Amino acid sequence: MTPRSFIGFFRTRTGKLLLFGAVLAFGLFLYSQTRAGTPRTEPVSVPATDPATNKPQVIETVQRGLQVFQPPPPKPEPPPQPPASETRVSVEPLQIKAPEPPPPPPPISLFAESASQAPETKSLSPDFAPFGRLISCETVITVDSSAIQTPIIGLITEDVYHAGRLIIPAGTEVHGTAATDRKRERLASGNAWTLVWQT
Repeated sequence: MTPRSFIGFFRTRTGKLLLFGAVLAFGLFLYSQTRAGTPRTEPVSVPATDPATNKPQVIETVQRGLQVFQPPPPKPEPPPQPPASETRVSVEPLQIKAPEPPPPPPPISLFAESASQAPETKSLSPDFAPFGRLISCETVITVDSSAIQTPIIGLITEDVYHAGRLIIPAGTEVHGTAATDRKRERLASGNAWTLVWQT
């Protein structure tokens, strides 16, 4: 093998890889030799010294007894003093009057005429209203369908006038009787009505 062919081998890819591996192995060998030759040193603890006196420092522990904290008592506040020109005025509590309740409605008065009483001559009043006049009323008691004997009692809510004369004043009681309506299955009233004036 000539020197020219030997140098030419290292110019190829295989030669370059072989040369790189040899150089790397030689470097690792030198590194391991230099590391094995140096002596290992252990760390030495050096006592701390004071730079001012160049003497070793001594660690001391001081323990003190605990004292209970007792806060000072609060100072009492002085009472406020009224100014010299103050005048005392007596204030009376305001009396609120309760509102008066409205007067109760007049009780319903019923007039019953018995057959034992002596018959009296009854005269008709000259004031009258034509037949079939509608009178607006408001029931006072509830009419129950289970107790058909319950009377119908109402109060007239508006005055009834005829020919400029007051015939029936508002507040007049109206009395009637309840009846059943078989056709409509509702409550009906009888045909006779009795008016009871308050006076």
